[in-house]
Amino acid sequence: MASVGGSKVSTAVQPKPEDYDYDLDRALASVVSLHSIVPADAFTAETLGTERGGNAVLIRENVALTIGYLIMEAESIWLTTNEGKVVPGHVLAYDQETGFGLVQALGRLDLPVLALGRASATPVGERVVVAGAGGRQHSVDLNMNVPIDLLQPILDDLLTLGRPNHPPRPWLGLYATEIEDKIVIVGLANRGPADRADLRAGDIVLAVAGTEVSDLAGLFRRIWSLGRAGVEVPLLVYRDGRTFEVRVPSGDRNRFLKGPSLH
Repeated sequence: MASVGGSKVSTAVQPKPEDYDYDLDRALASVVSLHSIVPADAFTAETLGTERGGNAVLIRENVALTIGYLIMEAESIWLTTNEGKVVPGHVLAYDQETGFGLVQALGRLDLPVLALGRASATPVGERVVVAGAGGRQHSVDLNMNVPIDLLQPILDDLLTLGRPNHPPRPWLGLYATEIEDKIVIVGLANRGPADRADLRAGDIVLAVAGTEVSDLAGLFRRIWSLGRAGVEVPLLVYRDGRTFEVRVPSGDRNRFLKGPSLH
């Protein structure tokens, strides 16, 4: 959604307070805009950029929930309220599996905290507000669900450890897509495990550890089933008319990223 001061949503699709049994404007006041700066030499700078912007929502006093890629490897973060108050922030936690990120505000936001609900309790067809910083003018009334339920089991770990308290999944650093029931590699993380194993864009992944894969979900679930980060992942690959096996030592993606800057 647009950040504070950006383009406004049409009044036809803006949420209306009378359609909800809670204080809509108070809930929207919990949403802030987020702006982050990432070093040019960061691992994700080439793919995600060095300047990122989006939204965050206050879920505890001075703790905001956001999408993790916005704050991944950030050296500076700024939170802006609907009234234009700007407060610096610090990366508190990031979870690779769910994509959730937490930001600690380094100043008082003086905003209401939005209580966590349960996506699983939301019936199909119920009205849901997609909220952006800036109140109703930057929010949309839609029928959709976001699985916030994934946060509760790991929230205490994120607040105390900065990550979930379980072994990381194996990461190969490859980007793939499905083309006619085939898994095609479309890109590689520079200096990542797949890049170091000489996999290439255009390679077709036929199987993982002897099990055929034909969709992205099957590919990643099979990789994750082999064990924790560091496990060797055998891939059967098709390239330029020949089929061969590549054994890729997987990695922990967090170890490739810059850690949060201390303030």
